[in-house]
Amino acid sequence: MKKLLRLTALLSLCVCSQGMDTLDLRDASIVLPPGAPTPQKKAAQTLHEEIESRTQLRLPVVERWDGRSSAIVIGTPAELRKIAPKAASGMKASGKAEGFHLTTSRDGEPLVLIAGDDDRGVLFGSGYLLRHLDMSRQHLSLESGLDVVTAPKFPVRGHQ
Repeated sequence: MKKLLRLTALLSLCVCSQGMDTLDLRDASIVLPPGAPTPQKKAAQTLHEEIESRTQLRLPVVERWDGRSSAIVIGTPAELRKIAPKAASGMKASGKAEGFHLTTSRDGEPLVLIAGDDDRGVLFGSGYLLRHLDMSRQHLSLESGLDVVTAPKFPVRGHQ
């Protein structure tokens, strides 16, 4: 019976780890569009502070991206197409207020794109990213192949 349990555990470990490629974001920058509005700056600040408090890693917040280093790029779809034209070419807008599209890419260095349909969508997309990052001391990663397009069912999000 013990052998069967060990074998089952080993098989489940192999199946779970298969295809679970991750993006190492320890050296990433948080990239904002030049002249970003206050809500987008707040989203970048929140990402920066929460990642630092949970990992002790200080990701710089910048307005320019060299296109060769790992990055978390936030903005609207139009802004992302200016910053990362190749990676953002397929970004879709949900068409609803507060919606966002979050996708990852490994074309060279790891890249995370968060395209909000509006400024609040950028903020909600950043929150979604924070909930899905794998964070521990000096470790920051994200599952590769992530592609999420979502928007609230009702026009204004509320709280309980």
